[in-house]
Amino acid sequence: ARGEDEAVRLFLAQLDGMFGSARSGTDTDRFPASRALLSYTLEEWGGAKHVRGGYSYPTVGGRRHRRELGSPLPPLFFAGEATNTAVNPCVHGAMATGDRAAALLLAHVRAEAARPRPDAASRLSSVHAIVSKL
Repeated sequence: ARGEDEAVRLFLAQLDGMFGSARSGTDTDRFPASRALLSYTLEEWGGAKHVRGGYSYPTVGGRRHRRELGSPLPPLFFAGEATNTAVNPCVHGAMATGDRAAALLLAHVRAEAARPRPDAASRLSSVHAIVSKL
């Protein structure tokens, strides 16, 4: 097993490789993640009491459950890799469902804002009609 420092070093090297500029003459441009890191927390998911290395994975017939888990209940919109029916569980699956939930929320907010609202006079008239029937 690798130590915590080695795990962080490897992770930063991967980020530096993805986002750094090898042609640059400065370390800041070549190692942006390593240079920008102020602190970190490394979570050992396998040892977490309630997580126990939790990771969702597709099962036979499980797509329906993923769809149900991600179904909106306006004004609540759900996201996360476990709600993605198109991509095996992973970070980009989680990000895609975050984009989906944000788009659904925005559409919901716009629809609510566009919905006609009765003015105070018509509401008062409705209340008066109900009271007069009593």
